[in-house]
Amino acid sequence: MIPTAESTVLSPAKKIMNLGVSGSALKGFPEVSENVRSLKSNLALDAPDEIIDVDDDEEE
Repeated sequence: MIPTAESTVLSPAKKIMNLGVSGSALKGFPEVSENVRSLKSNLALDAPDEIIDVDDDEEE
């Protein structure tokens, strides 16, 4: 696991730091956050209140 972390995380991070890229934390977008909170899942909106079991009787 340690060699994988070295090649996938640490090595690219060192290259980025050498480029002089700042690693400041990301800031939240209040206007986006409010809109996202108000969204509801389409699955929850379309789901029936109860599950109805139906048996299909095939006539031959």
